[in-house]
Amino acid sequence: MPSILLYNLDGDKGTQVRMLCMRLRIRIRNVSPSEYAEPVGALAGLSPLACTPCEGSFSDEMAVFVNFDGDLLNRFLREMRAARIPSIALKAVLTPTNQSWTSLQLHDELQREHEAMSRGGTAH
Repeated sequence: MPSILLYNLDGDKGTQVRMLCMRLRIRIRNVSPSEYAEPVGALAGLSPLACTPCEGSFSDEMAVFVNFDGDLLNRFLREMRAARIPSIALKAVLTPTNQSWTSLQLHDELQREHEAMSRGGTAH
């Protein structure tokens, strides 16, 4: 079943995103800062949580798409734009590579990619 991990999406924008997810039958998992040291795959339900103490945080909004095919991802993004929900800058699809990363590691990688794309360069 498709699900989405949501980080720091509170207020009206978070409510709008959650309503869109419910309409599209996407399961929602709000990730709290105390869980940022857990592997992203564990947060997505692929493995047990390790209960690792977290020694970092971030306040950026971030979304991780789990079990989304291309059609659903495109539909989700299209409907977000149609509903005039402001974009979430840091977005990723869960992959075999990033599922072992912590939320902090994924955030840092997405932040580097976002900054590079904003400058018109590459992330590495």
